[in-house]
Amino acid sequence: MSLSVRRYQAGDEAAVYDVCVRTGDDGQDATGKFADAGGVHVAVSPTNTRAHGFYLRVGFESLVVAGCGGAFFSGLKTAHNGPRTEGRPSP
Repeated sequence: MSLSVRRYQAGDEAAVYDVCVRTGDDGQDATGKFADAGGVHVAVSPTNTRAHGFYLRVGFESLVVAGCGGAFFSGLKTAHNGPRTEGRPSP
């Protein structure tokens, strides 16, 4: 199997959201599990600065969570259940 990796592009936002939802239950599909959550939240190892930067570039905001070993937490608010297609919110 051949795999090609490219940089994130603005049109990838819905796919990133989809991956987050489909792996949001400890790696398992979380579709429907958090329907009323109003957003997507991720935790990234404090040594994985590239992943943290990626989430910030795609529209997530940094969250402060005490007592979690320095992990980076980020959240993305959603206007409705399902991927946002109108683009990232204005800063």
